Amino acid sequence: MTFRTLPDDCPGTPSLAPLPEALDCLETHSGRSRTPSPTHPWAAARVWIEGPGASRPRFATVWGGSGWAPWRGSWDSRRGSLCSSGPLAEDYDSWRQHDLTPGRGHFTDEQRAYFEDEAVWLCARCADVGSRNGRKLAAMAERRAQAIHQIKAQHSHKRAGTLASTAFSGLRTVVNLTRGCKVMLAKNVAYRYGLANGTRGCFVGPVYAAGAQFGPAGTAQPFPEALVVEIPDYCGPAFYTDEPKWVPILPCTCRKENSNWTRTQFPVVAGFALTINKAQGLTVKEGTVLNLNGSRAYRPASKHGLPFVGFTRSENFAMTAFKNLPPWEDFKKGASSDMLRARQRFEKKLDAMHRDTMAAWGGVSTAADEEAAFQAWAEVQRQKPKRRKAAGPKMPCPACDVFGA
Repeated sequence: MTFRTLPDDCPGTPSLAPLPEALDCLETHSGRSRTPSPTHPWAAARVWIEGPGASRPRFATVWGGSGWAPWRGSWDSRRGSLCSSGPLAEDYDSWRQHDLTPGRGHFTDEQRAYFEDEAVWLCARCADVGSRNGRKLAAMAERRAQAIHQIKAQHSHKRAGTLASTAFSGLRTVVNLTRGCKVMLAKNVAYRYGLANGTRGCFVGPVYAAGAQFGPAGTAQPFPEALVVEIPDYCGPAFYTDEPKWVPILPCTCRKENSNWTRTQFPVVAGFALTINKAQGLTVKEGTVLNLNGSRAYRPASKHGLPFVGFTRSENFAMTAFKNLPPWEDFKKGASSDMLRARQRFEKKLDAMHRDTMAAWGGVSTAADEEAAFQAWAEVQRQKPKRRKAAGPKMPCPACDVFGA
């Protein structure tokens, strides 16, 4: 890799040394024990960037995560319970029209390019996530003639480096990033300011200590002091006056349970692709590509809730695509899974508790009384002002306009 420092008189390029008072505020809120100082050591820090003569990018796949989630269901708006109805066969024909596999679907070349370049891929297997992130990072670095920053974690014991990220609260052994790539926070940093686990952004660059010395490629490199990330959802104090959404992410140190081994790493991962489980709770406005690719022994489409969680991450169907859509028979197998039957027994128990509670405390003793109470509540909701409808999808699909609303 080829790095160079930004001279003080470098025109048009801002320094990534943040405002000390904002940094102290974030460190205090994130629970770091640090005494605020009027002269922060980053005051003289400069970002190290790669020049146009950077070497050909190399990438080592080191990714973790998990890949399970509950089975798909239909939402009951009356009580907010998840009913295990399973996907409808008529929907599957619409899904096939949004398959990115060559020779399938009705996507135009422009739509295929959008889902390939802009959308977030949701995969059932960790290996698929790592492969997708690796390919996108390498392609971006090669296209822009810039290097991939390979940030290796610091360990208190050499054997700690052989353990998976799950042993250290999700901190990776190696984090690979390139300037401008999509990233995601892997831990809560400052929840109050919008820096929560799963928050997504764009990697701006690393910050190294003033005078940091870099060796030749393949040798140990200095550990950054921070990674600057542009996070649109950030709502805390500004670290940079001209870029209020730029946030320096500091390294975290986690200890292995029942051990003195520690790992220090940045809670950041590449965000071109995520596991479906990791994406649970997110709304991906730029669209999603659902990859339910599996193996002979592992059929993700039949797993309890996994298709539903992935299918509902985009804002509408027009912003949803599929890669290697499994056969309909795989989805139907989910209806006979042990987890689904356990969920049905659990909901039956909750229904009985609901009826007993309403009869004892709500004055509703019959199903007819409950229906009348619900209709009265629904009428009040209809009288309330309607929320302004969101803008249409970035990549509309005229052939599926009924799903795009």
